[in-house]
Amino acid sequence: MTNLTAYTTEDGVELQIDNLTGESFASQRAIARMCEVSEAAIRQLVTAKYIEGISAEVLTAAGLRSAKLHTEDTILLCVAKYNPQLMILLSKAGLRVYLHGLAGFKTQTPKETVLTPVQAIIAMALQLGEQERQQTQILARLKSVEVEQERFNTPCGSAFTILGFAKLHELEIDLGVASSKGKKASALCKQRGIEMGSIRDYRFGKVNLYPESILKEVFKVELPDLI
Repeated sequence: MTNLTAYTTEDGVELQIDNLTGESFASQRAIARMCEVSEAAIRQLVTAKYIEGISAEVLTAAGLRSAKLHTEDTILLCVAKYNPQLMILLSKAGLRVYLHGLAGFKTQTPKETVLTPVQAIIAMALQLGEQERQQTQILARLKSVEVEQERFNTPCGSAFTILGFAKLHELEIDLGVASSKGKKASALCKQRGIEMGSIRDYRFGKVNLYPESILKEVFKVELPDLI
């Protein structure tokens, strides 16, 4: 097989694509990187499945060299076992290409370059991965807002977390200061036999709730008018 051209993805995965058929091939090392596992794990799987791969001549910086490559079927087998998240993206992208084919819908790149089906699936998988990454970031920000809101709407009514009380009074404090004041508030509650509550927090699991009277005392330097 000599009609191969090497392509490297943004993640550094080197693929070999047949210029005539568009079929993609990859070495065990490339598959391992794609699946985020060791090359030994890929070798063990293909050996167990009696997959030998194919011999091909690939172009390197040092010239042509002989290499053993694996077909798209083997790549999918490994991805399905070791990287289910990537498999989901590939399935979505493959389904989209299939449905576009059924409908007769054709897409073009900005330069009007027609992609092979395999290249289109890879491009769509990367696009879907970027979209999911952005959605994850948005959900994380929304969760942060929800947590801050929950600190104000505590079931105890007049009990607050350290950060919630500071934010209520428009004070900016870092986690180190919050930790110090939390220890002081906890000590005061124990000394006076006051029971502390708690509330869920996505960063720390749970954080303590303190009565407003205790927090006024803890923050008396920053908020002298509250005493």
